[in-house]
Amino acid sequence: MYSEIFELKNLPKQDIDEEVLIGKVLQKMPISQSNGSNGINKQEIISEVLARVPKSTGSVTYEVAPLEKIKKDFLEEAKNKILTDVQTLSKNAKKTLKYLESQGRGCSTKEICTKGYMYPQSGGGYGKTVLDTIKELETIQVAERDAKKVHTSGKLKQRIKFLLENHEATEQEIEQIYNHILMEIIN
Repeated sequence: MYSEIFELKNLPKQDIDEEVLIGKVLQKMPISQSNGSNGINKQEIISEVLARVPKSTGSVTYEVAPLEKIKKDFLEEAKNKILTDVQTLSKNAKKTLKYLESQGRGCSTKEICTKGYMYPQSGGGYGKTVLDTIKELETIQVAERDAKKVHTSGKLKQRIKFLLENHEATEQEIEQIYNHILMEIIN
């Protein structure tokens, strides 16, 4: 939804057809008496309307400053990068990321296996499956293992913040993207 709003906001400014505008203004005017004694000077109204319509020649008025447009373009690129990275994750990596983000703390591989995947506590080589997903998450920098490689933490929000705050993203935008990505991996 945010991207649709952003696209609408960035639509190019539309040109105003002066003839159509003048015609509509004149249609709204009361019909004058046969001798034109109603005191309305049509030429004065036309001049007033034209004075308020931006001129298509001469100086150009930008609705968005060029520098702001550049920043917004980089912001959009950063959003698309993180979305693409998460969308290309394997099903198991998404599941691991969901579990790590839901916990909000470092989790051991065993905990992820038994409580995230509901694997039995022993045997089966499930640890390798989880370790492979952790490596996949580390590749796109949305998970991080501690120095002893015992606990893994989800870093999705920190990654989003890292990519977006350089382009002056607000906390609200960061939170919206974070929630949007969580919804992507839920589905």
